[in-house]
Amino acid sequence: MFTSVHEVWPGHFLNFLHSNRAESIFGKLFVGYAFAEGWAHYTEEMMWDAGLGEGDLETHIGQLSNALLRNCRYLSAIGLHTKGMTVADSEKLFKEQCYQDEGNARQQAARGTYDPLYLNYTMGKLMIRKLREDWTKGDRTKWKAFHDEFLSYGGPPIPMVRAAMMKEAAPKAVF
Repeated sequence: MFTSVHEVWPGHFLNFLHSNRAESIFGKLFVGYAFAEGWAHYTEEMMWDAGLGEGDLETHIGQLSNALLRNCRYLSAIGLHTKGMTVADSEKLFKEQCYQDEGNARQQAARGTYDPLYLNYTMGKLMIRKLREDWTKGDRTKWKAFHDEFLSYGGPPIPMVRAAMMKEAAPKAVF
C-alpha cells in the first residue's frame, strides 16, 4: 500500500504532474533528489496520519518499517562517507538496527557506496515536515494549501522552496 503511496499517489506521480505545470522553467526541468524522494517518503507518513489503513496496526508497522529503512540509509550514507564506517559496518547496521534480512542488508550497504545521496529520502522528508510546521503554524486545516503551494514549485532544492514560501531573503539551513 505504501509503495503505491510513494510511487504514485500522492508521491512521485503527483509530484511530476505538478512539476510539468510549474511556472518556472527550472521547476519544470529539474526535480532534485531530496525534493522528489523527500516528498514521496513524506507522503507515506502523511497518508497514515490522514487515515490510510484505518488505524490497522499491521499497516502502520509496514509504514514504519519503510521509514526505518530510509533512516538507516541516512545513517549509513553519513557513516560510509564521513565517519569511516565500513561496508560490513553498514550491513550490520541494516541487519541489527533496521531489521533487514541478510540479502537486503548487503544490497543496502552496497548501494551506500555508490549512492551516498540515498540519505535524501529522510533528509528531504524532515525538511518538508519542518517547512510544513513553520508555514501552517501547526494548523492541520492548512495542510492541503501547504501541499499545493509546495508542489507548485516543481522540484527545486527544498531550501529555495522554503525561502519562497516563507518569504525569506535567501535559502538557509532548516535543521
